[in-house]
Amino acid sequence: MTMWDDSGSDEDEMDPEEHLRMEALCRAFEDLCHELRFHQKEWCLRNPSYKYKGPAPLHMADRLEALARDVRSFAEDDSDLALQMAAEVRADHLAAQVEAARLREVEARVEETERRRRAEVEARREVERRKEREEQARLAEDARRAAGVRASNPEERDASRGPSVQFLAKRERARLQAEKLPTLFDLDALPDEVAGAVLRQMGAYELAATACCNKRFRDLARTDDALWRRLQLTCGRHPRWRVDGSWRESFFQGAEKIDANWRRGKFRRLEHRLHSEYTACVAMRGDLGCSGSADHDLAIFGLPPRARGTPLQGVGLLWERQIGRCVGHGEPVTCCKLAGGDGDDAFSPPTLALSGTAKGEMRVWSLSQMPTCPWRAEEDETWGDMATPGAHDTATPRRVPCVETRLLTTPETGQPHAQFFDVTAGCSLGGNGGDGGSFGLVAAAGAEHGAGVHVYDTARWGAACVRVPGFDAGVYGIAWGRGPFDNNVVHAACSDGIVRRWDVRAPGRGARLDAARVGESTGRNRRVARCVDADGGLFAFGSASGTVHVHDARVPDAPLASPKRAHSDCVNAVAIDAKLGRVVSGGDDCGIAVQRLPLTLEDAQVTFAQTPQGVLGVAFDHSRLVIGCEDTTVRVFDAELGEGFVDGEALRQAMRELNRRTQGAGSILHRAQRRDNSLAR
Repeated sequence: MTMWDDSGSDEDEMDPEEHLRMEALCRAFEDLCHELRFHQKEWCLRNPSYKYKGPAPLHMADRLEALARDVRSFAEDDSDLALQMAAEVRADHLAAQVEAARLREVEARVEETERRRRAEVEARREVERRKEREEQARLAEDARRAAGVRASNPEERDASRGPSVQFLAKRERARLQAEKLPTLFDLDALPDEVAGAVLRQMGAYELAATACCNKRFRDLARTDDALWRRLQLTCGRHPRWRVDGSWRESFFQGAEKIDANWRRGKFRRLEHRLHSEYTACVAMRGDLGCSGSADHDLAIFGLPPRARGTPLQGVGLLWERQIGRCVGHGEPVTCCKLAGGDGDDAFSPPTLALSGTAKGEMRVWSLSQMPTCPWRAEEDETWGDMATPGAHDTATPRRVPCVETRLLTTPETGQPHAQFFDVTAGCSLGGNGGDGGSFGLVAAAGAEHGAGVHVYDTARWGAACVRVPGFDAGVYGIAWGRGPFDNNVVHAACSDGIVRRWDVRAPGRGARLDAARVGESTGRNRRVARCVDADGGLFAFGSASGTVHVHDARVPDAPLASPKRAHSDCVNAVAIDAKLGRVVSGGDDCGIAVQRLPLTLEDAQVTFAQTPQGVLGVAFDHSRLVIGCEDTTVRVFDAELGEGFVDGEALRQAMRELNRRTQGAGSILHRAQRRDNSLAR
């Protein structure tokens, strides 16, 4: 501007007071120009030191106009420039207001459209529910007439005379649905040998449905003990021995006792204080469990024994404690797995433990120098005998040796990708006597964006045999498919709400398959897929909004049923077992949710068990559940309660009810004494 140009002759002729005033106006104009730089988007993009603060406010235009009036007596050109800048500020502010109004109008239209859509969906659901209620009322009325029960007052019916009205209506609906199923041949025309072979290939749910709709098949199933043995052993159920000389009784003991405890959320709860920081992950195999923590250690501990086909006699209390400890990581352990043994048998003892950190360090630990089976420990006479040289001190955990250490990073970017990993099931051990040999394929990924997914062949550690290119999302969970349709498929739960899947049989990068999505959710970062697990041709994943999704590998983009919001907060861990028909999830709401498969059952309810802290890891089998929480304790829930079990919560509830009833009437002893005195009089 001409007002502060270096013209010495003008300054010499100017009055000192006018000169001071001109300098003050120059400084004010410079300050205004500097403030305006923060409201000029193009300038902020070219100069990163300036952070854009949006359109300039109107008071800056008023200050520019006032400055123009004061400067006009010194320099008219500078005054005109200030007025032009004030007009630009007002124009920018007006344009910003128009754009904000337009955005509000668009948001209002979108919200109105969404409201109408929800109203239409709710109206259709209401119509469907009304039709369903009418159909149930009709079926119930037909069932009442068939059973000879009066529809006007069904409460007067004696329950001991036959099945209830609800049971008859439910059975009638099942019979009608069975009649609509397409059949290629007449089941009753099959010989007994063929029919028995067909029944042996069915699962527990299919067998129950077939036995309900066909009396001949039900009689065949009752007399075929080999069928019940297959259901009990191949599905990984407990107990793994005959009860009263029959596998059928063993199956029904597990169904009536253990499965009922799962449905009711009734467990014997064991607590192991194994770490000095929070527990980030847990895993189990056979009768061993492991947990990784932020204290950089991996703990190996014993679970309630289940593996062998005979009951354990005297090692139970010595076994259910910390047995070994893996020390060597320099960062918090974020993921752990147990591997080795017979890959097809989940009860076989493991031989290796794997652990990984967020910095890309993966370690393999050998369990060959420590007891992995309580039955073998029971046969060892020196177990727990401190007077015998070389005996195992059950109070002191053994130091587990590390046999392999790898730093898994992306070659191009150096990003680590060992924060989450999974190993293939059913892999044979080999090399070095099992102390660091091959145990199959490892799929690893990290939470950093662009790290991608890498698959390693542990028979020859080195470069990844399959490298999925990086994508614009972090990975929060990874799992191998363990079914007939997805045995070579890697699932990755990503931060953008998508579960990505790849077939690793394709060389190099792997073949990208159809993906599953979390779906619609509200709130910030609620669409994130936080965890994933797969088994039996199904895969389940949890979201940050608290929903648990279950999909079929053959139709991955469609859920088996509408996702349920099993948790009120973020889901951190999920585990699925297709043979047992169970999905277990844990979240930040300090609870464990248990869902039964298939999810399409009418009476499928979510069982919820409370925990003291938020849950970060879960692992389970037919009768045991291992939980890692945001504290130093690893919790084991045992659905096989055993003899003499006392439900503490039920006892406390009964005492509260008893105190409520006797409140204001003195103690029970005084009431009994008063009653005796009154009888004596």
